[in-house]
Amino acid sequence: MRVVYKGGNVPKSVQNNRKEIINWLLSADEKDIIDIKEVVIKEPEPNRMYPTVKCEFCGGLVMETRPEQIDGKYACIPCAQR
Repeated sequence: MRVVYKGGNVPKSVQNNRKEIINWLLSADEKDIIDIKEVVIKEPEPNRMYPTVKCEFCGGLVMETRPEQIDGKYACIPCAQR
């Protein structure tokens, strides 16, 4: 659902008086204050799951796209920064 406030429908005679705006909002018909529309949203594609590899320095598990290679071995980010 999408709810849109119709601020432009507030009468000019009450726009500068907070109490009058509140009274108008409480007494106005709903269709004069907001629009409610049903919205169709395309569901996003599921995330791609990447395999896990083991850091060859500390043994920690790392998503396949994250490790760096040091001397041909997988290194997690903390080990690669040492």
